[in-house]
Amino acid sequence: MNEALAAVRAGGTLVVTKLDRFARPYPMLMKIIEVMTRLSQEFRLPPEMTMRI
Repeated sequence: MNEALAAVRAGGTLVVTKLDRFARPYPMLMKIIEVMTRLSQEFRLPPEMTMRI
């Protein structure tokens, strides 16, 4: 996860295909999204995953 976050540049997008492998606890996921937003980065889930959250 740290390597993936370090590779995303300002204005970039991180696409996660298996959310449970990226951030298991919900508070951790929210913190990651908060930091990415502050760095002008975007976090996306594939459309088929959005209905399962």
